Amino acid sequence: MEKDIILNYQAIQNHRGFVILKIEQPELGYESLLKFELVKYFKDDVKFKIIYNQSIIPANGKMKDFIATLE
Repeated sequence: MEKDIILNYQAIQNHRGFVILKIEQPELGYESLLKFELVKYFKDDVKFKIIYNQSIIPANGKMKDFIATLE
């Protein structure tokens, strides 16, 4: 079953294996579907912390979906 869900998001990775997923929209009952899709693509390789109702801040003046500061 396909769901029509559109989310504005920004993923931030400061540590290997852990990503903060900032979503602009409030959580409206789709978190279990979102977690299912994350596990489907990333398995246990990456853990996610999902935060809703977030302002997405441009990095260096440009909007970026994914920001990584790993060394």
